[in-house]
Amino acid sequence: MKITNKTRSILTMLGIIIGVASLITMLAVGYGAQRFMEERLSSLGSNLLMVLPGAMTRGGVGMGIGAVSRLAHADAEAMLKEIKGLVKVDSNVQGSV
Repeated sequence: MKITNKTRSILTMLGIIIGVASLITMLAVGYGAQRFMEERLSSLGSNLLMVLPGAMTRGGVGMGIGAVSRLAHADAEAMLKEIKGLVKVDSNVQGSV
């Protein structure tokens, strides 16, 4: 009987230790990922502006899968000409399958 209680106590302590260690590890990983992203974003500089096209809608209803909203390269060139202080424009194509 004493061995059973001792084993149960050891297993309970082991479970608590593993649980606390897991919680601390998850919090540390989350904090580390947050710091990493903050550093990456701050390395882009404070003078970066990203312009994204709006979602296409018709009558307030989203167009759904396959709907395309676009900014053309000509739009980027027009921004470069029209916006004072704008030094460089870069086009980027993104999508999902």
